[in-house]
Amino acid sequence: AMEGLEPGLMTGSDTVYFCVMDREGNACSFVNSNYMGFGTGLIPEDCGFSLQNRGAAFSLRPNHVNCVSGGKRPYHTIMAALLTASATKTQKPQLLAALGVMGALMQTQGHVQVLLNMLEFGMNPQQALDAPRVYLMSGWFIWKRGIDQEVAEELKRRGQKVKWPVTGHRRSQFGRGQIITVGDWWNPSVNQAERPTRVLWAGSDPR
Repeated sequence: AMEGLEPGLMTGSDTVYFCVMDREGNACSFVNSNYMGFGTGLIPEDCGFSLQNRGAAFSLRPNHVNCVSGGKRPYHTIMAALLTASATKTQKPQLLAALGVMGALMQTQGHVQVLLNMLEFGMNPQQALDAPRVYLMSGWFIWKRGIDQEVAEELKRRGQKVKWPVTGHRRSQFGRGQIITVGDWWNPSVNQAERPTRVLWAGSDPR
């Protein structure tokens, strides 16, 4: 939903993500995107919102894997996530988090980076969203400030195309997201078996 790498290009958004959780542990992870401006331009009577036009992403080439046909969905990156722990024979899957990152082709990349920040680096939800992200687009490595310049220079030395640093309003291309976790399972210093908790932790993207 976010485009524009050129300096001075005004950016906008037609994608909204949010997550909510109630005291019983029911969660909703929700994303909506019109896709192109006003989407189809069609507004259901008395509803006040326009319908999306993701069908524009279909191909009309008959041999293309994304060729338009009945019963198919067009390729897109819209993804709202619920993270669960594995189920056992006696227990249902346990909800660990509702999370999502929005922002065009950054969405799938952002989900992985934010989740790994918690799983691999023990960050809490806010830290996981605050951390710098890498955006790989059309062969370019794009980074916001916060990634060491030495890393960018080393990638350039290896023949990679690098855009660094990205600052100001253009940071929005790295996506925006929200997270709610049930408990602090991401904290490596806590033994969850000894101290299971249902305290909710949340984070919202500063971008």
